[in-house]
Amino acid sequence: MLRLKKNFIFWLILKFSSNLNFAIILLFIIAITSLLGTIIEQNQSLEYYKLNYPEKFIPLLSWKTISILSLDKIYTSWWYSLLLFTLGFSLLSCTFLNQLPLLNLAKIVKFYSNLNTLKKFPLLLEIKNNNLYQYTKIFLKQKYTIIQHKNQLYSYSGLISKIAPIFVHISMIFILIGAIWGFFTGFIAQQMIVEGESMHIQNVIQSGFLSKIPQNFFIKINKFWIEYNNNGSISQFFSDISIYDNLGHKKISKIISVNNPLIYKNITFYQSDWNLQAIRIHFEDKYLEFPFIETFNKNTKFWISKILLDDKVFYFIADNLNKDIYIYDQNMILINKTPVNLKFNLYNKPLEIKKLIASTGIQIKYDSGIPIVYLGFFFLMISTVISYFSFNQIWILRVNKDTIYLTGQTNRAKISFKQYLFRITKKI
Repeated sequence: MLRLKKNFIFWLILKFSSNLNFAIILLFIIAITSLLGTIIEQNQSLEYYKLNYPEKFIPLLSWKTISILSLDKIYTSWWYSLLLFTLGFSLLSCTFLNQLPLLNLAKIVKFYSNLNTLKKFPLLLEIKNNNLYQYTKIFLKQKYTIIQHKNQLYSYSGLISKIAPIFVHISMIFILIGAIWGFFTGFIAQQMIVEGESMHIQNVIQSGFLSKIPQNFFIKINKFWIEYNNNGSISQFFSDISIYDNLGHKKISKIISVNNPLIYKNITFYQSDWNLQAIRIHFEDKYLEFPFIETFNKNTKFWISKILLDDKVFYFIADNLNKDIYIYDQNMILINKTPVNLKFNLYNKPLEIKKLIASTGIQIKYDSGIPIVYLGFFFLMISTVISYFSFNQIWILRVNKDTIYLTGQTNRAKISFKQYLFRITKKI
């Protein structure tokens, strides 16, 4: 009795999950939560949300609500994965309980021996002819499958179109599996690497609980440079990047830029940002290096370095990787403006700015679910092509020696199908 009750509950759950309205509600909830993920900044610090989502101004969407409901990491939260899993289960149950039985039903041969039944179809043609062989010949040329039983003829074509909804469900299931697997096993890291230096993947900003951060290779930035437009705005960033194994063997090299990443072992390296780290100068007979501090003035970013030379304070200011360097004294009075690698005298002592040391921002992303997602989209394209085929059914009934009745139905292009039936009658 208990086993029968469990089976009843199981089939009740299957039937409920296969309901179209249930799937639509799930899609709506997923769409709303995904929209929240684009509105609310993801994977930020708690202080960031306290500052931008205070309780006083946004009570329903305060930082506490965001933290409790994991709205700061929606796409990797357990409840979002549960929504995707439930939608996949709904599609799977709909496929087995609804779509496959409909496909089997379409393959069942249907004969109508009663003329009154044929009259229920939208179009019924009465033909003064009794030769069923002529119709068989025409339908065979049109690639129809023909079945004859006594004075009845049943033919159909385009049965493959009935598979299209199944392929749609399969494609969506693959896409959901790929997305969930990517959440569990993927990671995103953000590295600021100084030109000429190398490092392993360290600064992970997002990762799934099944993800593994590879440490069997390291990244080296051979060179970083920027191309500027004529008006001084940035045109493109470039980083000459190399990947080495832990024994120092080079595996791959590439010059990457925005929208032109490097891919190594399914890990993608994107050009994302840049910064000025330090300034290197040659003063008298010494080579000195001083750090830059990034600052803003009216939305304009520039870098400033405070340098002590001969007990005097100087400020070296740069607002561009390629432009001149501005040198101010301790009273913030401009005393010189010079490009890199140009010697000049600073209070009668030789000085040369040898190099501006830049760092490049590399975003590292690994998503093992992408091939599965692509496979899902492949099936979706197949289903789109298949859906353009029409499932046509034609019945012919000979009621006496001189009269034949012809009718049919289709699931697409119904007007064209009626015209096709008229043309058949004219050929005979």
